[in-house]
Amino acid sequence: MRQTVLLLLIALLIVTTFLGCAQPTEKKTPTPAQTPTLEKKEAVKLRLLTYSVGSSWYIMGSSIAQVIQDYLPPGSSVDVVPGPGAIGNLGLLAKNEGDLAITFDTYAYFAYNGMPPYEEKIPNIRMVVNKLSPYFLLFAVKKEFAEKNNIKTLDDVIKMIKDGKSVVIVTGKKGSLDEYATRVALELYGVTYDDIKKAGGDVLLGTSEDYRVEVLKTGKAQVFADVGTYNHPLWLKLTAATDVVYLPLNDEVIEKFKDYGLTPYTVEKGTFEGMNEDIKTVGLWACIVARSDIPDEIIFIVTKAIVENKERLIEAFAGFERFDVKHAGESLIPLHDGAKKYFESK
Repeated sequence: MRQTVLLLLIALLIVTTFLGCAQPTEKKTPTPAQTPTLEKKEAVKLRLLTYSVGSSWYIMGSSIAQVIQDYLPPGSSVDVVPGPGAIGNLGLLAKNEGDLAITFDTYAYFAYNGMPPYEEKIPNIRMVVNKLSPYFLLFAVKKEFAEKNNIKTLDDVIKMIKDGKSVVIVTGKKGSLDEYATRVALELYGVTYDDIKKAGGDVLLGTSEDYRVEVLKTGKAQVFADVGTYNHPLWLKLTAATDVVYLPLNDEVIEKFKDYGLTPYTVEKGTFEGMNEDIKTVGLWACIVARSDIPDEIIFIVTKAIVENKERLIEAFAGFERFDVKHAGESLIPLHDGAKKYFESK
């Protein structure tokens, strides 16, 4: 009897074991790529080049820096550095005077390939996040000056200069896209800074945002030129300080601007105070680039922090409302390997 029971138990064990082995294995769902950890967990120190204190880029940079810092090891810092602007920031990256920089995608392409306004290639820059915010060139004239001289477009201002009448224009400092785009626009209309001065006028290069607003408000300048974006603090300050008339560019100049990396753009009616109609002009996209030698794991984290926190960035600066996250990995220059790994993991 005992022998029979023992044989039955052995048989049952064999069957159970066989059935257990025959069970289909559970298929595991693949998990998305995780954020790489920094091997040594050491504090990271980054320098983010922006523009002058109080500018939209300085505010953007401060917002981005805070988001990035929250993803880095304890003790890390992201210093927001007031740089010379879109064009000059890339030159500072080339000299290792910054680690990250806000610039424009088109000018990153020009710098990488050594095209004007750059005299030589800057090969050590890489795209991190593109399509942060659209920017556009805007010309405006003090309203009382516009009414007195029947000015409705930039063509009317150009005619005054060519007729030998005094016009003072205020724009950004050297090295900024504000100044460069202003100068190019005037030259495409057939007018140089020297022509303006010979007619008794001048071109003032703003040392600060407040200075530029003040000279237009007080009448020391009559025309204001700037490359701005939606909810741009400079334009909000300007329109709160004085009434202006916005000046569209003509179609021929808009078309010629393509050779300088700016493409046709329409700023919608109501974007700023006193903008009572759509304004035809040119525009381009702000982006963040980095030196190519910044470690991949750091740039992966930087990219992840920015792309996955759009709402938080908007809370800090409304200019991020048009941040095109879906196309943030598109670039005219090579992506940084760390950014590439992030976008490929999504």
